[in-house]
Amino acid sequence: MKPVSGVIVPAVTALTSRRDFDSESQGRLLTSLSDAGVDAVLALGLTGECYALPGRVKREVVKFSARKVKELREKGSKLELLVGITGFTPSETVKNIDYAHTLYHAGLPIKGLVMQPSRIGGIEDERGIILEGFLQQINSMTELPIYLYANPDTAINKEVVTPGLVRGIAPLNRFYGAKVSMPFPKFKQYCSAANNEWGIYIGNALDMFKAFSKKGSLKTAPKGVVTGPGNVFPNAWKRAWDLCQDYDPDKVKSLKAEFRSFNKLCEGTPSRRDAIAVFKYALHLNGILSSPTCTPKIKKLTVRDERYLRSKFQALGISK
Repeated sequence: MKPVSGVIVPAVTALTSRRDFDSESQGRLLTSLSDAGVDAVLALGLTGECYALPGRVKREVVKFSARKVKELREKGSKLELLVGITGFTPSETVKNIDYAHTLYHAGLPIKGLVMQPSRIGGIEDERGIILEGFLQQINSMTELPIYLYANPDTAINKEVVTPGLVRGIAPLNRFYGAKVSMPFPKFKQYCSAANNEWGIYIGNALDMFKAFSKKGSLKTAPKGVVTGPGNVFPNAWKRAWDLCQDYDPDKVKSLKAEFRSFNKLCEGTPSRRDAIAVFKYALHLNGILSSPTCTPKIKKLTVRDERYLRSKFQALGISK
């Protein structure tokens, strides 16, 4: 089995106004991503608010997503499904793996598992012995590919997925790659540490353009880009990825400007709300989500925020 490649969208989790899982809206989102030609979707990533959902809802999200992707693939879609398995503890993470396996053995198309070790409590020690032992345990218990996630900004303590760890776990046959959300000079270190069979994925989505414009300086070319804004603009992100494979500065110039404008929009709400709330509001305006509701961990958009975003989104063609 080869590592997944291309545009990977960490899907938002659709919720009703009462914060129950909204399967109808989630189905519309997955269909829109499939129609845009997105290569893979991640259920229960950080963008999916996995850290704030109760276990029951997490299982609903994974089961529904797997069934929906199967339905789409039976109609000709090539969309792949990755499942986030990060728990607050090692035992919870193992339970998440077991549940994903149950669905996989029931014939549902789960392509791989994604884990952020730096958010799992109790596996960090000075020499990394506990972490390495945990990774070996997981490697021996799963049939599915595992992808790691490195992001010091969201780590509980410090980032434990280092270039050294990437080199060290190369012999573990179930580990297929890592998403790296770090400044480009650091990202390059992970590309140098990985072997040719491993996948390194761009976590800071706008760095995709930089990575491919300097492709010759990377030992291992990125296998894909993980883009939260891809929930809102899947067609544009797919087009940008395809153009980057044969990088032409003139052809990607307008897309870079469009993406930067949207990023500034997410950061520039009057009360500086979370980007996830902006994604959901945009998807609500274009009719994909019935409600823009987020978990309590995400600050709610104010009336002023919504008024500001509506006026800006109209210029971007986002409206019901």
